[in-house]
Amino acid sequence: MVVMVSLFKYGDQVSTNLQLAAEFRSQCLDPVAIDRAGAAAEGVIASIMASIKSRWTHVLQGQEISWRRWATVIAKLNRNVHEAEIARGPPASLVGHFNLVGDSTQDQVVRVQRNVQMTKSIIRAVRQKVDALQMNFDVVQTDLASIKDILQSHLDVAEGLGDDVAIATDTSELVIALSRIPNVPNSDH
Repeated sequence: MVVMVSLFKYGDQVSTNLQLAAEFRSQCLDPVAIDRAGAAAEGVIASIMASIKSRWTHVLQGQEISWRRWATVIAKLNRNVHEAEIARGPPASLVGHFNLVGDSTQDQVVRVQRNVQMTKSIIRAVRQKVDALQMNFDVVQTDLASIKDILQSHLDVAEGLGDDVAIATDTSELVIALSRIPNVPNSDH
């Protein structure tokens, strides 16, 4: 289902759709004021920067140029998304230019030292596990070697026994000897 909504600002005397589109763009999308190059004017950037600072200064701290760059990024967007972009936080390309409030260099050093200590303890624990597995592997490897030796000695005995037993290839004597055995009825069972 398609619904068409027409809004007439000053009545139904709008002459073309192009005029309506141009008016909509200038009222809702384009910057409020532009400089000679067509970019957002200084006043627009200052207004956006003030909005950003009022929303984020209790959380983030940064140099003035960082706030200005953030405002410039937002000013390049359509006006209808400015508030949402301010609420979203700094863009990924500018995150490194801001620090958390109360996040001094000393705090950062302490945090890095704590992370290094934690990493070292994890590596030590994994290394202990690897050492234990290595010991188990060495024991298993020794056991496997002794089992291989036992199997080899049994194989040598079996081969020796096999060499002592001569298998007659001529079975005719065996058939004659078996035929001479009398078939006695079993009455005792």
